[in-house]
Order: sequence, then structure tokens, then C-alpha cells
Amino acid sequence: MKDPEDEAFDELTRKQWQWEQTSGWRKKQIMEQAFPNPHRTDITGMTLREYAAIKLKVPNSGTDWLDDMIRQSLRDDFAAEVMPEIYQRVQSGGFERVAKLSYEIADAMLKAREA
Repeated sequence: MKDPEDEAFDELTRKQWQWEQTSGWRKKQIMEQAFPNPHRTDITGMTLREYAAIKLKVPNSGTDWLDDMIRQSLRDDFAAEVMPEIYQRVQSGGFERVAKLSYEIADAMLKAREA
């Protein structure tokens, strides 16, 4: 059985060989996907900071409308997470009451998150 360090070295050697066999245009394509230029807006129109804010669901993209969308998405996620528990506890008032209470809790969660 090989030593784990030897296996890791063999894997690295194999990947390096594959990289050397890759054509120039494909290398450029791979590098652009792995390390996007935060100032490049010709393809998507978004910066790396905006991508990160969306992916991490943190309303700190530097773009007001995008931050508002992220906040709304968080609010919906929070409401969806508490809805089953509220449904089990609330016996009267119907689905509208459950939805309203879920969003009230979601708003409180967002307020606590920002504090």
C-alpha cells in the first residue's frame, strides 16, 4: 500500500501533466471560470462582490436593488423554515394566519441578524 503523501504526489503529477496537455484557449476558459475578474462586466454585468453577496445571501453587494432582493430572499427562506412549526402549533385561523405569523417571525429574525 502506498503512503498517502506518495498518492497525493502522484495525483498532483497526473493533474500537472493533464494541464500541460490542455490547449491555450481551454486553459484561458478554465482560468476565467476559476478566477473571475471582479471588474469584468462584458459577460454578466456583475462584479465578484455581487456574486459573493448572492451566493452567501449577505445583503452587502454595494448595489441597493440587489441587496433588497437578497433581503427579500432571506425573508422568504426564514418564513418557509418556521412555517411547519407554526402550522403545528396554530389550530385556528387557517393558512393565512400561519403565513402571516411566519413572515412576522422572519422579519424579527432579519432584525436580529442585522443587529
